[in-house]
Amino acid sequence: IRAAKEKLINSWRPLLARAQDEEASLLAFYQILSASISQIQDIDILYAFALGAEKIKHYDAMESTLRKIIAKKPNDKNALNALGYSYADRGIKLNEAVNLLTKAYQADTNDMYVLDSLAWANYRLGNKALAIKQLQQAFLNKPEAEIGAHLGEALWSTDDKAGADIVWRKAESIDANNKTLQETLARLWPNRIPGNNLKEHIS
Repeated sequence: IRAAKEKLINSWRPLLARAQDEEASLLAFYQILSASISQIQDIDILYAFALGAEKIKHYDAMESTLRKIIAKKPNDKNALNALGYSYADRGIKLNEAVNLLTKAYQADTNDMYVLDSLAWANYRLGNKALAIKQLQQAFLNKPEAEIGAHLGEALWSTDDKAGADIVWRKAESIDANNKTLQETLARLWPNRIPGNNLKEHIS
């Protein structure tokens, strides 16, 4: 019965993946599976469920599901990265976050998203110089807005506001609507006007 159920659930995943609203599709997947998740063993299904749990801040469900994956597959890069980044982003269990993310990065040193996660954990832990070095490498090899948001914040925290501004403007040119980028700028530089010179808005 469990195998049949997992086959059915897996048949839904492509439909959810094609949904225009990824967050809504993950939430739907989470709600569909909540009652029967304890019976599920398929790693892909468990991972999708964990992402859905994270979207609505059901962190206990997310953590227990990701740990279930890691218990079954200790070097699962995606589960290690998701759990480690969740800790880093919430500023909790930071030493464990670094350990999880180091293991994930060692599993695939070409994955710049994982390097971004590891750098963010190092930043939250206070290892700013190392974090900036890692974020610069990640942003150079994978110039995406969320990585740029993180790099800009790390530079800003060391009082390199000009460097942060350059990185954030590049990130805006990639995706000005990126949620992490918008939230970072609103929090750190609420009066900033995109496109204007740094000198006019920084004291």
